[in-house]
Amino acid sequence: MTELPDRTYVGGPNSLRGFKVGGLGQRDGPDSLGGDMGWGMGVSVLAPFWNKAHWPVRLHSFVNLGKVVGYEKGE
Repeated sequence: MTELPDRTYVGGPNSLRGFKVGGLGQRDGPDSLGGDMGWGMGVSVLAPFWNKAHWPVRLHSFVNLGKVVGYEKGE
């Protein structure tokens, strides 16, 4: 049996945007159970407004992917 602190959690602004911290993976009601393995990756692009490079505001676009899984030792 694996204890909860030994689990992997994915989600939140620093790993997978759009999900709360520990928001991916199996759940027991409102609680996240985490997983044995997890991965996350993202791409972020910042660009100045056209003809307004001196503005302190930038355009921002991003894509994030991630997954949390469990595994059986026999598989």
